[in-house]
Amino acid sequence: MQQDILNDALSTIKNAGSVGKAECMIKASKLVGKVLGVMQEKGYISSFEYVEDGRGGKFNVKLSGAINNCGVIKPRFSVKRKNLEKFESRY
Repeated sequence: MQQDILNDALSTIKNAGSVGKAECMIKASKLVGKVLGVMQEKGYISSFEYVEDGRGGKFNVKLSGAINNCGVIKPRFSVKRKNLEKFESRY
């Protein structure tokens, strides 16, 4: 049973990138979709698309090979997009 969907998604992306895969499948949620959108804007992933599987859906993520490490910060803090890089430099 999954407890933290965002952490699971980022771990899947990191593990797929480290073994050299070109794409990976991630369980879909609104939060994961928005995070993938930001990652695509910043160039960390090439693209992603929603795939309906009858059980909540999944995201098919095409990796660009630009990710060295990624993870979640707990507890979650509210940060605006323009302050994201300043905030992540603390961690």
